[in-house]
Amino acid sequence: MVDTVADDCRKINYLNTMKHVLLLLATFLSVSAFSQNWATFPLDSSAQWQIDYAWLDGEGCLFEHEVIYFLEGEVSIDSTAYQQIGFYGYRWVENTFSGGCQEPPMYFDGTVGLFRTEDGKYYRHNLGEDELMFDFSLGIGDTLFSALSVFDPLVIQSVDSIEIDGVFRKRQWLNQDLWVIEGIGSAYGFDQSLYQFENWSSLNCYSHSGVPQLGLGTYCRLINGLEINEVLKANVSPNPSSGIFNLTVQQQFSYQVYDLFGRLIQTGAGSTNAEIDLRYEPDGVYLLRLESKKGSLTQKLVKQ
Repeated sequence: MVDTVADDCRKINYLNTMKHVLLLLATFLSVSAFSQNWATFPLDSSAQWQIDYAWLDGEGCLFEHEVIYFLEGEVSIDSTAYQQIGFYGYRWVENTFSGGCQEPPMYFDGTVGLFRTEDGKYYRHNLGEDELMFDFSLGIGDTLFSALSVFDPLVIQSVDSIEIDGVFRKRQWLNQDLWVIEGIGSAYGFDQSLYQFENWSSLNCYSHSGVPQLGLGTYCRLINGLEINEVLKANVSPNPSSGIFNLTVQQQFSYQVYDLFGRLIQTGAGSTNAEIDLRYEPDGVYLLRLESKKGSLTQKLVKQ
C-alpha cells in the first residue's frame, strides 16, 4: 500500500515537472521565433498610415488634423539606411467654449522624418542621433524607455500576435487600450506620443496596395477573415503627371482639387471616371478630395 502511494506521488511529481518543462520550452520557442524573424517596417512599400490627431490651446480652440503618412524612399547617412516618410493632410479648427476660433481650414504636407529597424528595435533619426521608439525584443514585465514617452516609461503588460495580410506580427500591450505592432506602430499612430493628455491621436487606418489591413476608423475597419468592409477606392493615373490626371472610382462621386494653401482649384463629379486638367496650374503638389456614399478620401496629385 505504501509503495503504491509512493509510486503515485512520483508519477504526479513527474507529470508536474514535465508540464513545467513543456511550458518553458513553448515559451522559449515562441520567443525564439519572434527574435529570429523581426518584422521591419513597412510591411509593404506602398504602405500608408491614416492618423487623426488633435490638440487644444489655452483659448479653447480645438485644432483637428487628418493626416496620411507615406514612404518617400530610402536615405543613407554614414552608411546607415533609413526610410524617409512624408505626409500630407487637412486641418480645421473647432470652438469648445470660447467661440473665438476663426482660423480657416488648410491643407499641408511635408516630411515626417527618417526611421529604421534593427533586431526588433525601431528608431527615428533626430538631431543627428537615433532615438528608440519601440523594442519588440522586450517581454512581459520589461520596461520600454521610448522617446515617444520620455516622462512615463511603460511596462509591457502582455504579448500576443495579430494576423495582418496573412502574416502574424508581434503585438505588445502597454495597457488595456495601448498596443504596438511590428511594422505598423501604435494605437495612437506611427511616431505619435505614447502619452496622451491635452494632445491626442489615433491610428485610423493602416493600408498597403490600396487595401486596408488594420484600422479603427469609420472608413477603414479591421479585416475579419475574407470579409473586407467597403471603403472608397480610387485610381489616379498617371501620377505624377504633366497636367492631365485620369480618375477612376467604383461608384458615383464628387471631387475637389486644392493647392497646398487651401485654395480650391477645381471641382467636378462623375459616375465612374473623370479627367482632371491641371495643365495651366503651376508645377507642384495638389490635394484631391473625393466624396461618395462610401465615405471620403484624400490623395496627393503631383504635377511636374
